[in-house]
Amino acid sequence: MNFRFKEKNICVSEGCVKSAASILANVDKTVNPCDDFYQFACGKFTTGALVDDDKASRTTYSAVNRMVEDKIRHVLEEPINQLDSIHSKLAKQIYATCMDEQTLEKRGTQPLREILSKIGEWPVLSGNQWDEENFHWTDTVYKFRDHGLSIDYLIDLSVKINHKNTEAYIIELDRATLAMSSVYMKHGLKDKRVSSYYRYMVDVAVELGATEQYAKSELRRALDLEVQLARISQLQSLRHLKELFTEVTLADLARRYSGIPLREYINRLICGAGKTCVLNNDKIVVNTPHYLEGLEATLKFTSKRVLANYLVWRAVASSIAFCNRRVRYREQLWHEAVLGRPAREPRWTECVTISSTVVDSAVSALYVKQYFDKQTKTVATDMVKRIRKEFYHTLSKSDWIDPITKRNALDKAEAIEEFVGYPDELLDSLTVDKHYETFEKLRGPVNKTDWVTHGQAITVNAFYNLVENSIQLPAGILQGMFFSPDRPNYLNYGGIGYVIGHEITHGFDDQGRLYDKTGNLRDWWLPETVEKFHERTNCMIRQYSNYTVDKAAGLRIDGRHTIGENIADNGGVMSAYNAYRRWSADKIEPRLPGLFEYSPQQMFWINAANIWCSVYRPETLRHVVLTGLHAPGKFRVIGTLQNQPEFASDFNCSLGSYMHPQKKCKVW
Repeated sequence: MNFRFKEKNICVSEGCVKSAASILANVDKTVNPCDDFYQFACGKFTTGALVDDDKASRTTYSAVNRMVEDKIRHVLEEPINQLDSIHSKLAKQIYATCMDEQTLEKRGTQPLREILSKIGEWPVLSGNQWDEENFHWTDTVYKFRDHGLSIDYLIDLSVKINHKNTEAYIIELDRATLAMSSVYMKHGLKDKRVSSYYRYMVDVAVELGATEQYAKSELRRALDLEVQLARISQLQSLRHLKELFTEVTLADLARRYSGIPLREYINRLICGAGKTCVLNNDKIVVNTPHYLEGLEATLKFTSKRVLANYLVWRAVASSIAFCNRRVRYREQLWHEAVLGRPAREPRWTECVTISSTVVDSAVSALYVKQYFDKQTKTVATDMVKRIRKEFYHTLSKSDWIDPITKRNALDKAEAIEEFVGYPDELLDSLTVDKHYETFEKLRGPVNKTDWVTHGQAITVNAFYNLVENSIQLPAGILQGMFFSPDRPNYLNYGGIGYVIGHEITHGFDDQGRLYDKTGNLRDWWLPETVEKFHERTNCMIRQYSNYTVDKAAGLRIDGRHTIGENIADNGGVMSAYNAYRRWSADKIEPRLPGLFEYSPQQMFWINAANIWCSVYRPETLRHVVLTGLHAPGKFRVIGTLQNQPEFASDFNCSLGSYMHPQKKCKVW
């Protein structure tokens, strides 16, 4: 690394100065780190902080995401030229069309009327003229499929890698995708978020010509249907993977749920009109059998009119972003009720998101070509290898795992695939054929390293894939507080290194541990080790369940619901810390301006905390706690670091202090 130094070995490179400025803007040095490390590391970030009107929260992640959005906006606003590929031209055209608000205002609700012309009449608009006799809900879903709309409003049907045989694809049936979390929906109009959603439904219908009173009556029953779907959706927990992925033949499925025409439904959606490619003996995965049982009963007692009003509403709502401001404002009022966000995002931000979703590979290629440094990919790849090695060492030293299970675990850790930055094919082998991603691949071979599935380079996040046994670290997250090649590595290991360790550890959390080295859902743990694993996870569940987010509102973290992320945080930060200590054993890294009093090890922990600095609107905080798999940022810091003796040692915290409790929890 090319650093420039002053006296006392202080780094004054651009990367160091920017990082120091960011950390100094967050750290409250008046707080004792052993009393409350989150308040110490993020005190200035949170004290008196304001969240922008168009945002639900202010976090380190959102700051980096805004950096990426700005860069994407820049490349999409560049004029189309002859050197642009057809895919680049398409991306810029989509963005330009989306940004043409003058045309949107002229068109008004025409985009919604065009949807209706393709999928059929909306009873709330047609009144007594609606043709009930010729309506079949399956036909409406088929029209959704033919016109590129979502088909998962009653049943989520997809083609995915088979969790029990990752060399093949399989059809999966799952619960419906609702307009918002079933946590709210199940309460109906008693919940203010659902009440606001109902108001939104009625307002859109009125904009399209319905009378308000009639719309209220018709759409109340449609809302009741969605509330019922929410209630039957909650009958089974998705954290118990062994209860999921039940395979049955199509013939058995059709017989078991005879009230739903599943044989015809699956073939029409998978194969196309008039075709049969899914045979009676073909296996289907039913992820939530209780949901299908509930849906069958619900459909039996729901009128055609209510089904039509619900399905068409969901399709109409999917196109609100392409309407005029008046209609978009109605959607915004609903979002404000859910997240407390008083303003809609700027149009350019929405258009960046839309363009990036429709032609993600093309936008990723434009971004990578202009903004991503290959040196970053090289350095980040080396970090991944080092942190993987440390996790391997952790497994090797774990004295609570029996030898057979440990050997399997080590084999799995060694087999983890890594996808860093972007695939090389992204720059010269683009495709815009989305069918590859959906149903046509059912009979094809599985390619777990396919560049198309790992080409979303602009994402500010990282992932662990259960069925691939792989981690993905997109180019979008390799910047800002997370990473810079032009600064000391204690910051990088405390930033992106922590994230890397987190994703690797997911392969061994409460869900990841159920998959073997090839990504197959298979029991490879001996019973006595499973029991010890549960003892350790139960410790962590109790720990996090004791954190109160809002005492007045009685809002507490659900330690069981967040256990996978908490295991990953705890194991991930230690893998990164140990990797940094090993890397720096024979090195003396420079310190940062304004932060010279903190050692490299202390700066590791400070940056590890800084990546979770966050401020939430009250509604958003409640939403995160009730529906999210992650604890709020404050408790990701406190919960994780309270369990690390190395942290307490680096800050000389006395045993029994808040950040160095006598009772600690450890899985990895």
